[in-house]
Amino acid sequence: MNLTKRVVIKTVLICLGVFLLIAAGAVYYIYNYMAFDTEQRYVAYVATTNIKIGDIINESMVVGKDIRESSLVPSMVHSLDDVIGKKTKVEIQAGDYIANYNLIPDNEWFTDDQRYTVVELGVKERLAGLIKKDSLIDIKVNLSNVYDIPKIVLPKVRVLDLLDEMGNSLTDNVSGKTVYAKLMLDEEQRNLLFVAQEKGTLITELYCNSIQNTAIQSFKIPHEYIIEKAITDEDNKPN
Repeated sequence: MNLTKRVVIKTVLICLGVFLLIAAGAVYYIYNYMAFDTEQRYVAYVATTNIKIGDIINESMVVGKDIRESSLVPSMVHSLDDVIGKKTKVEIQAGDYIANYNLIPDNEWFTDDQRYTVVELGVKERLAGLIKKDSLIDIKVNLSNVYDIPKIVLPKVRVLDLLDEMGNSLTDNVSGKTVYAKLMLDEEQRNLLFVAQEKGTLITELYCNSIQNTAIQSFKIPHEYIIEKAITDEDNKPN
């Protein structure tokens, strides 16, 4: 009788052991080889850094993130081409998803009075070649026949490009010849620049980096120019 019990107990323990081995193998297989989540995945782009209002987004500012189909929102940006080169309408915090309604395409960046303007830069004005594309500069004027420090005409203007006499874009390794800085200015800025050119010699100063405080504009259009412009505008009004 005792022998029979021992055989039964051993048989039960062996079966239990085999069952546990099979169960453990099944759990391992299911965990490693079977997908519980069968939802389709999509890529949505999130900010990798804090993006300010008006910043132009580049590849270093965003990264693709896999999300489930159930988490999709129609405004999410899913293509890198739909975010790179766009300007932001709002501040976007690092880790936030990029929404298409917060982006401004490049053909909608400009106000009605903005125009491309070029300023001639010789070797001296280019600060021995330090001014390059995307540099931030102050444009000052050294007034003729006036013993005074130069006045700031346009503070912290971005150089969109450097051009040769034919309007071709130049590389950073610009030779000693005269080049032209391509700027984007509104009507008030252009008027300041044109009057300053008549009143004296333009000077450029280069910002060391973009976080430096913007200088304060100190050059004012003389009163006689304002009066003359008002008369001209009045004459040009349609009858």
